[in-house]
Amino acid sequence: MKIAKKIIVSVLAAAMIVTGCPSHYVKADTAKKQVTLSVQSQTAKPGATVDVTVDVKDNPGILGATVSLKYDEGLTLTDATAGDAFSSLVLTKPGKIQSPCKFVWDGQEITADDIKDGTILKLSFKVSDTAKSGESYKISVSCDAGDMVDADLNAVDVKTEDGEIGISAFTPGDLNEDNKINSTDVIMMRRQIAGGYEQTINEKACDVNEDGRINSADVILVRRYIAGGYGVNLGTTTEKHTHTMKAVEAKEATCTEKGNQAYYHCTSCGKYYSDEKGLNNIKLEDTVIPAKGHGKPIIVHTIELFENHPEIDGIICVIVKDWIPYMEEMKYRYRLDKIKAIVPGGETGQMSIYNGLCAAEKNFGAEGNIVLIHDGVRPLIDSETISNNIASVKKYGTAITCTVAKETVILVDKDNNVSEVPSREQSRFAKAPQSFWLKEILDVERQAINEGKTDMIDYE
Repeated sequence: MKIAKKIIVSVLAAAMIVTGCPSHYVKADTAKKQVTLSVQSQTAKPGATVDVTVDVKDNPGILGATVSLKYDEGLTLTDATAGDAFSSLVLTKPGKIQSPCKFVWDGQEITADDIKDGTILKLSFKVSDTAKSGESYKISVSCDAGDMVDADLNAVDVKTEDGEIGISAFTPGDLNEDNKINSTDVIMMRRQIAGGYEQTINEKACDVNEDGRINSADVILVRRYIAGGYGVNLGTTTEKHTHTMKAVEAKEATCTEKGNQAYYHCTSCGKYYSDEKGLNNIKLEDTVIPAKGHGKPIIVHTIELFENHPEIDGIICVIVKDWIPYMEEMKYRYRLDKIKAIVPGGETGQMSIYNGLCAAEKNFGAEGNIVLIHDGVRPLIDSETISNNIASVKKYGTAITCTVAKETVILVDKDNNVSEVPSREQSRFAKAPQSFWLKEILDVERQAINEGKTDMIDYE
């Protein structure tokens, strides 16, 4: 079957641009490379400003990275600066700092001297004035698949380790509570151990290693913390707390009511845990199971077909501008992790598709990528259809989904008189998805736009 190069777009609720990278993008040694991104944990008083680092380990030579940062309510990110580990790369910070937000690094090339472990981000957080002692606020980083690449543009696997800011009535090592840890605190700690000195200190802050004793070990830890370079972190200590746990049973969601997973609630500190011992702190909203409603939105059913397909690497959603927040909520609620961008539609269906293609180019690059264009309100396709589209593009250059005509197709002239009745055997219905090499369809679209054609239903 000869496949014509056509764009047939019907944008109702949304259009989707789905990209699948050809096999030559995947290299054999990619899976062997894994870096670790970790967030430092600290302790702070209510209302304090705390510095936290994001560090990289086992850096194979990162040339580009997109890192998502998320932190709990109760923290305000007041400043973010680049660390030394990615010093050869350009850091682009988010235009609006909020949770979640993204930090982007990129460069043209790197040398052996540029490849190093260490800090990639220095973050300053303001702790809420109403924070309670014993609470903790989670800080996490994440990378989507392909968001971190080496000098050969190979994707690098990323392991992440969350951090937290624990709330304490005191800061370990800050004996005089001046919000500084310096030689004054060392002198006061020595005098406290020796005894016989009249001084006003926070004795809880003396036991920095939490072994129940105040001795030379605590002094050494504080001195090393002040000097730096020893890997000493005095920000991990919080006041001891005995949980008073209340078990909350699991509840199945109904069509109209939310459900919840089983969890534990400490009535003393007010925190929520997945275990009775209080080892795994969770957020209450993470236990909520959304009401089933009377079915998922049609667009979610459609996207899930591509989300669950192993050959699909990313999804771009094109939607009416006012509905973008709704689509973002759907992405979060139904864990549609392959959605890489949600962009507004254009004045016509053709321009909406063009916006999606441009977003795909921006996120994945145009050269060597396959794009499937599909209507968001058409979920009645299967995995085989998606695979056949990708295979057809690799073989023929383009593909259009067709089904055998089950009804008679009639052609009419300009006066609406029947001019031809094609045989059903020779008739096909064109459907979505339509599939192309991304670069080729972008070239066609840009040529049409340059010629003033912006409202095309189909064209060759």
